[in-house]
Amino acid sequence: MNKDIFLFTDLDDTLWQTKRKIENFHPNLKQATTSFTNPSFMREDQELFSELFLNHPNMSVIPITAREIN
Repeated sequence: MNKDIFLFTDLDDTLWQTKRKIENFHPNLKQATTSFTNPSFMREDQELFSELFLNHPNMSVIPITAREIN
């Protein structure tokens, strides 16, 4: 299948984040990574966003990051 839609997105703090960065953290949040030392979590809106775009048959998701201007 030809993928003709491209989504460029940052991953950290957009699709998931660590527990300390979530206001009103509750234990029902979906764990996004399997790391036991520093797990990441998804809020419900982030999970819906991920399901919508990551499972879309015509979409390519391209992870990006902005660590520095170079």
